[in-house]
Amino acid sequence: MIFQRKKMEKKVQKTQNNLNLISEIMEDYVGRLDQNANLIFVSSSIKKTLGYNPSEFSGKPIFEFVHPEDLEKALKAFQECANNKKFIKIRSRFYNIHQNYTWIESILTPLFSDEGQFKGGNRGETAL
Repeated sequence: MIFQRKKMEKKVQKTQNNLNLISEIMEDYVGRLDQNANLIFVSSSIKKTLGYNPSEFSGKPIFEFVHPEDLEKALKAFQECANNKKFIKIRSRFYNIHQNYTWIESILTPLFSDEGQFKGGNRGETAL
């Protein structure tokens, strides 16, 4: 039993290492939002795009980083994604660590529980 557990732990660690490597070398970043649009995960490639370490971005509402002129459009896209159960593509400006804005194209994919309850979404981001 202990041997099988150790073997499984090594396998999980190897998978995690592979995912971390992919996250570090890709240009785009990926994030996971909860149902309130708080970032619960963001890949390390956020550093290349906006200059933040993932820990500076995680746990915060995504809309905190959106340009004020793009905020209404971003809020509507999030709601449309949740209500219509479909992915949404949106372009908006995100505040970066250099105290200016970077244009980002986001693809928000909704996530639902088995009971059909909206649980948040995954974001794929590309700097323009």
